[in-house]
Amino acid sequence: MGCTNQIGGNPGGGDSGTTPPVTSASTSSGSSSKVPPPVRPAVIKVDALDPCKALTVDQMNQLGVAKNKRSDNDLVKKGDVPVCLYTPNPARFSYEVGLIPNEGVGYWRKGSGNVDRKETQVSGFDAIRINLSGQSDACSFWVDVADGQMVYVNFLPIDDMTLDQVCEKAKKGTELALATLKTLA
Repeated sequence: MGCTNQIGGNPGGGDSGTTPPVTSASTSSGSSSKVPPPVRPAVIKVDALDPCKALTVDQMNQLGVAKNKRSDNDLVKKGDVPVCLYTPNPARFSYEVGLIPNEGVGYWRKGSGNVDRKETQVSGFDAIRINLSGQSDACSFWVDVADGQMVYVNFLPIDDMTLDQVCEKAKKGTELALATLKTLA
């Protein structure tokens, strides 16, 4: 089973339009309405970070993964970004960590497609949880870590699991990756 081309690739099937970049605060055409700035306990600039260093050996053990390998991918239709695939041996599931330096979470707020979106927070950061509509075979978190930048963590099981179970594992992976990335930034 493939890892995340469904989630990060083209979830809308045919929607190839671009999404304007998100800013930390903006105003609408009316003068009384302001979009609040994103909540971030820290700014994590991902431009020069390695996604294969996002999880320490101890964190990999907590998640039950034994190895990682670089697997860059075009997650937001703007070219390949650094992505690392973390798997156990044998591979019964996978975690994928992507560092998107060229697009913020506004990409998911404005987009359409065959995905369910849920605004949430992970480790104090604003985030959006994404899964394919009506599916429980993958869950990802897209976390606002800096202006126009985000961290992506996906969990993909091979065995049947409920959406809640899949998303709980994805959230745990996201929490651990954010903890490490804060120390690397």
